[in-house]
Amino acid sequence: MKITFIAPPSLDGKPAADRLYGCAYSFYYLPHIPSLLCATVLRDNGYKVELPDFPAHKKNIQEFTDYIKTTDTDIFIFYSVFLTKRTDLLAREMIRKIKPDSRFIYMGPYPTAFPHELIDDREDTVVVRGEPELTTLNLVKAIDSGFLNRDIANIVFRKGKDVLHGPFGEFIQDIDSLPVPDRRLLDHSVYFNSKMKASPQTVLLTSRGCSFKCWYCFPNSLSYVREAVHKERYGKKPPVKIMSAARVERELKEIAELGFKAVSVMDDNFIWGEQRTLQLCGLFKKYNLEWSCLARADLITEPIVKAMKESNCTYVDFGIESFDPEVLKCIRKELDIGKAKATIKLMQRYGVEPEVNILIGSCPTETEDSIKRTIDAVEELKIHYVLYSIATPFPGTELYEAAKREGWLIGGEYSLNDAVYESVLSYPQLKKEDMERLIAWAYRRHYFSLHFILKELRSLTSYTEFFSKLKTGLIVFKKYVLGMQKKESEM
Repeated sequence: MKITFIAPPSLDGKPAADRLYGCAYSFYYLPHIPSLLCATVLRDNGYKVELPDFPAHKKNIQEFTDYIKTTDTDIFIFYSVFLTKRTDLLAREMIRKIKPDSRFIYMGPYPTAFPHELIDDREDTVVVRGEPELTTLNLVKAIDSGFLNRDIANIVFRKGKDVLHGPFGEFIQDIDSLPVPDRRLLDHSVYFNSKMKASPQTVLLTSRGCSFKCWYCFPNSLSYVREAVHKERYGKKPPVKIMSAARVERELKEIAELGFKAVSVMDDNFIWGEQRTLQLCGLFKKYNLEWSCLARADLITEPIVKAMKESNCTYVDFGIESFDPEVLKCIRKELDIGKAKATIKLMQRYGVEPEVNILIGSCPTETEDSIKRTIDAVEELKIHYVLYSIATPFPGTELYEAAKREGWLIGGEYSLNDAVYESVLSYPQLKKEDMERLIAWAYRRHYFSLHFILKELRSLTSYTEFFSKLKTGLIVFKKYVLGMQKKESEM
């Protein structure tokens, strides 16, 4: 039996969306580690697997159709996020017309949140909710044997007139027990992070989940699905699961042996104690890998920053969200602004780039003045990389529940939007148009300043790096200069 984890080209007229986080359309593509891990589990149990990524390889709809006509796939698996739901549903219909006997599995944030939207009047589709690795293995075995039933945890499927639900299944307790994802299953030549210098590049997960309580939070897609199912059962987040240093070393050793030179760590928070963090820094240094990560600014210590610098950490991504203490209190960020600023300056002093994420519209009491003060603070700190986004109330978050209840959600329900360009929220004192205007202004002010452009040019070390950054810059220009001018002319 052959199973294909398929990422179709965009079929809904929108740009292709990122599937690792699922909250924005892609500036660049990274290897989809959840699908790769799931595919490795199936391959290790004797199944043939394939992972065609049409958007990353810039393959079009005709090439997608040609692939479906020639593949001997038995089961197509879609790892769906909210922004890909229309594409993934249209792709299923295309496959049904060409290969009517195909079976389908949907997993990821969108199927976990809205499983019944994927179950129609046919019996060819099963939804996997929550962590997919072991559930998918059990499901594929059942389909292969011809005995699919509701005993498998966290699945939804149709049987005759009934839509059946499997029992609740707990999250994976020991993530060390999962295999090292076989990166040979993916052609990594098309994946890049423009903020990294070395290549080829890959991604890594060393933990699952986040213990903090921000009310807007939309973590990486794997954390989202485990949290969503656990919250339904227990009304709270599941505990964080952390990979041992020994298991991380086994994966980094294989990454280095395969010839990779750079690793983006995609954990929701990389810092789980100083001792473990120092151990992991030592491993990146041992295997001579450039790397980056996401972390809480208030968990960084000077020994950690020193170790990051010595182990070739290029940048650390901080979710600051706002430099207004009242906004941080509102969204339950539990972050001290003084500590955050001190951490940013410490990183700059050691030469590890701090990237800052700023979230506009995350609090109903936020104002245009407070947003401008935050943008001013970013410029005063001379932060090089900043990602501005408009808060999106994704289903399953507390912001979503509040937005529906209070009438802040345009149209009354979540709709697809580009979180770094469009707002689906509108508050009494901060309208949708205000947020979209402010975020465009913030991007233009920062990324088209002479200071930023000159620093980027001085930092270039190769033609590959130049072209990757040029590509990202053109996307930003198209979106925030040309795109916003068009939007403003339509207002």
